[in-house]
Amino acid sequence: MNDASIRLLLSLIAPSVLMIFTAAFIGAWLKDRERHYLLLMAAGCLLAPIGAIMQILQWPSGDGRNALFSNFFYTSAILCAVEGILLRARRPIGFKRDILLLTAFMALIAYYFYVDRDVLMRVYIQNAGYGALFITAALRMRKHLEQRTINRALFCFVLLFGLQFIVRTVLTIGLNPPHGVPAFGRSEFWQYLMLTNGILGPALALTVLAAAISDIISDIQNERDIDPLTGILNRTGFERRSSKLFLSEDRRASKANKALSATAPTSDIAVDGEAKTTGRFPWTYSSLIVCDLDHFKKINDTYGHLAGDEVLATIGETLKQHTRKQDIVGRIGGEEFVIILPGVTMEAARLFAERLRLAVAACRFSFAQQDFHVTCSIGLTTFTENSNFLNTFAFTDELLYEAKSSGRNKIIARTARS
Repeated sequence: MNDASIRLLLSLIAPSVLMIFTAAFIGAWLKDRERHYLLLMAAGCLLAPIGAIMQILQWPSGDGRNALFSNFFYTSAILCAVEGILLRARRPIGFKRDILLLTAFMALIAYYFYVDRDVLMRVYIQNAGYGALFITAALRMRKHLEQRTINRALFCFVLLFGLQFIVRTVLTIGLNPPHGVPAFGRSEFWQYLMLTNGILGPALALTVLAAAISDIISDIQNERDIDPLTGILNRTGFERRSSKLFLSEDRRASKANKALSATAPTSDIAVDGEAKTTGRFPWTYSSLIVCDLDHFKKINDTYGHLAGDEVLATIGETLKQHTRKQDIVGRIGGEEFVIILPGVTMEAARLFAERLRLAVAACRFSFAQQDFHVTCSIGLTTFTENSNFLNTFAFTDELLYEAKSSGRNKIIARTARS
């Protein structure tokens, strides 16, 4: 195999693989048509090979036209990919800005061919510009994505992909520019570009595709575990999350303990400072709250079930606002809510429960006058790693009904029976 054949083979690797990803992204979109970023990624994986094939086949003929046409497809592909990645993070650049960026790239490429012909400047513009777009995308998406492994991997790949464009730009400094498209196609720079694109381009596409699959799985899990009315865990989700609390591994327990120590002050919950990391249970003790809305049936009977739904949704939002990320909050019955406060002492949990009781009473609703209040009764206890959780829950439920039978709108807190 001669050198020309090897160069042609290297040049076709990236376009061929990206074409496969075009079909993969379209297939993923057909499974979930709400994820419009998949279409942008498919467009990016289609446009980039078109630009590469134009340069490889030298079509359209003429160095100037070839440079402009291939730049149009390359830049459009980059913008589609960046826009798709940022759309997933809900931080898109926007169509108007994309058009402005594409126009700027086209104008600069045209200037450095027809006015001040300089092939290295065209290389600088494309590589530095594309690198800047991906680096900006990485920094922009970092603050707006959940801390999941796939998101961290995607951030790293986007950043790496952007940096390699900058590295390529630096490597061209001091080089003698090849004259004409054929000479440029034989240059070491072009071969290095094709090789890196053939590896990193598909790797980035694969990571985005994996992120999309992860999103779909996450949504399915949320549909299974999240109560759509309140936005907190349903009974199944609560049981699943609470079981994980007891089945945590040592490494996860250590991380959770560090997270508790760094809890934002907005939750205002004191935690156990002597958390264990030797067993599966990451804290010496934790607190359990069972909360039930008072006279909820009367609300439904008086104002209707839509009003009852509004009450439940508002209370769910209130619970989310007053709990930490590591707390487990669920709706396990019609108007009954349960909260596990990992690492929280009885004294701190009692203060939290009182704040929660007052917050519920302060809620306002569109269907009633300002003097309308919803109250709640709360049962509260603590438990340790040696506690039987089901027995602890039953005991806390007894405390709840003691609070309801003794006048409602109050908290009954007691240490669980051994």
